[in-house]
Amino acid sequence: MELAFGVVLFGNILKWLFENYRIQTKFTFIGLILGSIPLLIKQTSIEKPRFKYLVFYIISFSISLFLIYLENYVHISYEHSSNFLYLLICGSAMSIGVVVPRY
Repeated sequence: MELAFGVVLFGNILKWLFENYRIQTKFTFIGLILGSIPLLIKQTSIEKPRFKYLVFYIISFSISLFLIYLENYVHISYEHSSNFLYLLICGSAMSIGVVVPRY
């Protein structure tokens, strides 16, 4: 119950911030993401890049470009439920990102 209350409360705060301070809120999230990169690099212990990592990078980058391309050509209506195909692809991509195991 507390989790649902927290999600709703935080969601409303984010909604208000995006409505009133759109650019500042976007740059805050960009800064939080970019600021965590040095910590991630320090925590990794990869001696040299491996071919399989490059393949995964190319695949995920290609999927990202496909989603950007799809976003421009799929009509999304925010008043009603969005296009089912777009929601299915975005939900699948998000689920894969959440479920990928950490080593």
